[in-house]
Order: sequence, then C-alpha cells, then structure tokens
Amino acid sequence: MISKIRIVLLLVIILSFLLLAIVLTRPIAVRSHNAVVEPHYDPLAETWVLDWDLYELFQKPFNLFNANIFYPNSHTLAYSDHQIVNAILASPIMAITNNPV
Repeated sequence: MISKIRIVLLLVIILSFLLLAIVLTRPIAVRSHNAVVEPHYDPLAETWVLDWDLYELFQKPFNLFNANIFYPNSHTLAYSDHQIVNAILASPIMAITNNPV
C-alpha cells in the first residue's frame, strides 16, 4: 500500500515539472493557438505540409503529391518530407481546433 505521503510527494513532483515546463515554454504555452518557435521558416513549412496532407487526404487523395507550391512543377510535395503519418496522427487535434498551428 502506498502511503499518503508518497502520493502527495508524487503529485508535488508532477505539478512542479508541469509548472517548470510551462514557465520555460511560456510564449508557446500562453499563445499556442498562433505562436511558433523561432526561427519561423521551418515550423511554418512543417505546419503547411501537415495542413496540406490533411486537406488532400480528405479531398483528393490521389492528388496528394501535387502540392500548391513550386508551380508549374508537379508532385512537389515529394521535394521534402511529406509527413503523411504525422498528419494522420495530428488529424483529431486539427479537426477539433480547425487550426494547423
């Protein structure tokens, strides 16, 4: 049987780490609906790829790799990481929030 003191100590440790994580990531923890980590170019590109993957998977799945970038080239999603599995894993959160960030 775990004593009450151990349970309280465990809860204090968990809450301390949670508070520390929020403090150390405060710009993102406070503004997670529209904030990205510096530098902006890579997180925004990854966000775009995830959003494109989900859009095309549910709209036109056979047209997935014809992304709307680098026009007039075709199959441009293959120029970088396509992240289809990550998009599928993120799809419930993106469906609930309607926000790829």
